[in-house]
Order: sequence, then structure tokens, then C-alpha cells
Amino acid sequence: MFRRVRSLWLPGERGIGVVGRVTGYVHMWDKGGHLWVFSRMTFTTVPF
Repeated sequence: MFRRVRSLWLPGERGIGVVGRVTGYVHMWDKGGHLWVFSRMTFTTVPF
């Protein structure tokens, strides 16, 4: 988890921003019969 947080933090420190856009959804059922819906996203880096 530390690597993920660090990777999100470093671009902002270097003057790089990230813009995300939802391109679709993923539907998954778990063993208990619950439906999970996740956004499928694409990311683009932009200077700020």
C-alpha cells in the first residue's frame, strides 16, 4: 500500500497532474450474491 500512496504523491510534487475519465463499468458478483460495480477509468497526465 505504501508504494501505491507514494506513486500517487510523487507526480504532484514534480508538477504533474492526473485527470481520470470513466470509460465504462465492470460488474462482478461475489459468492454471497452481492453485485459489485466498479468504474473502468483511463488516466492522462497533465502539467500544472
